[in-house]
Amino acid sequence: MFLRGAFAEATCLSALRLSARWSQGLYAIPLPQHLLHSTYRGVCNAPTSSVQAIKYTQFQDAIHDFYSAVTSRSTHSARPSYNAVISCLSTFRDTGTEALPTDLHRLQAALALLAQHGRHEDSTILSEAAKHMAELVGVMPDKFGEDFYLRLLAECHLDAAFEWLSRSAEVKDVAYASDLSFWHRLLRPVALSRNYKRIAQILRRMKERDISGTQTTSFVIFSALFLPTSNAGDPPHLQDVKFLIKTFVSCELPYHPATLRTITSGYTRAGMDDEAGDAEMFYILKLGRPGLVHEDRMNRMLADLAKRESRDIVARVYQRLVSVGLNPSYVTFKAVLGISDRLGDLKFWETVLGIKASPYIIADVMERRAKANKPTLDLYNYALSASIPITSRSLRYTVRLLLTSCGLEKPSEKITIRALELYNDFLVRWGHTKDNTQSDQQDPHTRQESAVAEDQFKSTGVQEKHRYPDVTTYQLLLRAVTSAKNALKYLPVAVSLVEDMRRFQVELDSQTASSVVILLMESSPSPEEAFQMYRAVVQPDNKNRQMILNEEGYVAIIDAFSKLPTWSDRAPSVHLYLEILSDMRKHSIALGPKTYTLVIAQLARLATKVSAEDDMAARETVAKAIARIHNHLNLNPSFTPDTALWNQLMDAYQRAGCFAEACRIWQMLFTSARFNRASVSVILDACAYAQAYDMAVRVYGALNEVEFPMNVKNWNTYLECLCRLGRLDEAMKVLCLEMTGRTDGVEPDKESARILLKFAMGENREGEVRSRLKRFLPKLYHSLLASS
Repeated sequence: MFLRGAFAEATCLSALRLSARWSQGLYAIPLPQHLLHSTYRGVCNAPTSSVQAIKYTQFQDAIHDFYSAVTSRSTHSARPSYNAVISCLSTFRDTGTEALPTDLHRLQAALALLAQHGRHEDSTILSEAAKHMAELVGVMPDKFGEDFYLRLLAECHLDAAFEWLSRSAEVKDVAYASDLSFWHRLLRPVALSRNYKRIAQILRRMKERDISGTQTTSFVIFSALFLPTSNAGDPPHLQDVKFLIKTFVSCELPYHPATLRTITSGYTRAGMDDEAGDAEMFYILKLGRPGLVHEDRMNRMLADLAKRESRDIVARVYQRLVSVGLNPSYVTFKAVLGISDRLGDLKFWETVLGIKASPYIIADVMERRAKANKPTLDLYNYALSASIPITSRSLRYTVRLLLTSCGLEKPSEKITIRALELYNDFLVRWGHTKDNTQSDQQDPHTRQESAVAEDQFKSTGVQEKHRYPDVTTYQLLLRAVTSAKNALKYLPVAVSLVEDMRRFQVELDSQTASSVVILLMESSPSPEEAFQMYRAVVQPDNKNRQMILNEEGYVAIIDAFSKLPTWSDRAPSVHLYLEILSDMRKHSIALGPKTYTLVIAQLARLATKVSAEDDMAARETVAKAIARIHNHLNLNPSFTPDTALWNQLMDAYQRAGCFAEACRIWQMLFTSARFNRASVSVILDACAYAQAYDMAVRVYGALNEVEFPMNVKNWNTYLECLCRLGRLDEAMKVLCLEMTGRTDGVEPDKESARILLKFAMGENREGEVRSRLKRFLPKLYHSLLASS
């Protein structure tokens, strides 16, 4: 009801649209100031006799005296002069003469001033004025009162409008003042002016007049206070908002969600989030009632409060929210507990809320402790003692902190055993033992306790996936048992853990799976058992499950497998290696160069080692392994080796003493023009160690013939090859003549000189070499002296 008759809402921000009576000039035009303050005693044209003129003059005099009494601000009451006006009005009205507009304006102005600044004892005049003025202008009292009130609002005489409206409500025949919408029209401009005391006064007066405020009443007030375009700029102070909310309580205004949103969004827009939260809390605590405030909102408020206040303050607010309708739940528990990781706080809130912590709350507290590297075993034990089920998260955090309690050092056997005990206890409590015979072997009392514990665990609503150990727990346990001093002792435990992973269908990603496989392989007593560990972890147990390893995972496993220290004859089993490659092909995993490179590189390292030890049997074993890899490459149509892989295979052959095979690979690369500078260095090295001077010269000649751009490393390799073949003079010729003055920018470096000097010392020709260096390469010679 914001509109009445022909009038729009009248505020200081909007003009009043007057009724026809006002627009016709009866009393729409304000009285000029010089007429209001003059002593003019004008007689209207309406009187038709001297008696009428005399009575009207008396009426004018009474109006003037009343106006003077109001404007003089004296300590005397205006009641006598107003009574005189009423007396004259009664006599004057009998003559049938209408009052002049100027006199009406003077009388209305006096009433307006009286409403705004009058004495308290004169306020009753306003209660009578509506009736008397209505008689004077010939309208109903309700109509006059409403029009006069709207005019006061339009001219921003808010105090006068308040008094007029308040007194009008006391008059029996004036109905508009009992209409709530007219009070709202006053509240809005008063709120815009930020006059909080006047707002409270209006609300209390409404209650005194039995005019009940509604949700709209509070919304009108706060929508004006938080108007984005308000001239006041910043939102109202929080203390002023709280003052108004308290007033709402005393005046019995109801809770209103839209009003609360207006308050919180107003503060939030201004970046005052703390004030928004405090105001929300205060509003709900003061005005909220059961069923009016959503529990999610109250829980969120408690969570925000718990971040910045003590638990005692949070507890008091919680108790008050219970009276508003909050029912404690696990959501409430998490909210009030906040970020605390103390067991004492957990027990405190269990008492206050009257409910046990849930398994997930226990896990959350453990997670916070784990992040802070604090122990969780006390929480774990408390959960068990309170019959709170342990979830996979709780087990993971407890096992992790146990096994990492020694920092970078490996966990002790005692700690490892304790972690395994927690794991096994978890399986028993959730009924995940491998068979049911274990419970039959227990004594009746223990078996009954286990059954009760299992029933309690399963009746808690814990999700199925949280009743099984997760992949991280298995990784931690496997790392602990495989890194133990006596790894063989714990290998059966590791195998059992892997079997449990398969039994519980624990999903592993490729990186995790390869890490687990490597841990198990490195602790296996033989390559064959290491291979079995690989198959146990990564092979799918049914056709519907996907292979969990990708190419990177396989490469990591092959690398570790090829470096196992337990190989007989120190050479990896090519058969088992090829079995892994077969698994890759079977599961459509691409066979890249790196897959072969890792094993070939390991074989090359082994070949170097056994050659140095002059172990011919081991060298022959390595050579056979290299040959099998070579055959596999030739017979694999789905894979074409790149130059780098051929270079590595050629290098492995030459290290194993298989010079002919190395030459065949070089010839294939040279003929197909797929060789590179690394290929040149490898074959020249092979010639040197095989004492194959003729082959070295042929390679060098072929490279010159195709004008291959050898780099300094290639030249140095050729120099070393000649020296190892006992061709020091030829090497000096190449250094001093063929490597100098080249158009491709290649020049001998210090390494070139050092190679010749090293071999010259063995032949007692160091002086000769230095002399030639000084003659043909003086710059290099002097730089060599400076660095020596």
